[in-house]
Amino acid sequence: QDDDSTTNPFSLKPLFSFKNLLILELNMSGAILPELDNDSLRQLAVSWPRLRVLILHQNAGAYRVPQVDLTGLVILLEHCPELHQLVLSVNAIIDTKAPPTPPISNSSNKLITSINFSNSPITKTAEVAAFLSAIVPNLREMSSWTGEVMCTAGSVQEYRKRWDDVAELVPVFAEVRRQER
Repeated sequence: QDDDSTTNPFSLKPLFSFKNLLILELNMSGAILPELDNDSLRQLAVSWPRLRVLILHQNAGAYRVPQVDLTGLVILLEHCPELHQLVLSVNAIIDTKAPPTPPISNSSNKLITSINFSNSPITKTAEVAAFLSAIVPNLREMSSWTGEVMCTAGSVQEYRKRWDDVAELVPVFAEVRRQER
């Protein structure tokens, strides 16, 4: 276990007892909970089922690839159905051998219309857009890479462009899904 409160997601553990927590906002110049992964995100989400606003945003500093992936986003939305504002870095680098599949259940979040993906790397825009259209069908706006984070893992401009492409595709995929029903 990492005892450094800036890197350990369980430094938030004292807040887990606040079951009615509605808003959590952390804007930092350093990496925000870089050890946060799908399992620890699940624990956060289970602890705060009434959460409406979750903002975990790194404004500046050295970049670390997020450990939360698109599956983690599904976990968060399943456990926090009232969530309507989200800022979270996710690792959207997709393995072409095993692209993510949206959940089979009908657990989509219709409250979220905008997401700031903060400092999220991304590869396959169409696959990510198809995935997001299934879990956040009313998503209309996305932003990413808005801070001054120093990233050597890839081109910030390239990642931002890919997220812009996803933002254009999600409503199209969502409309196709609606027409199929």
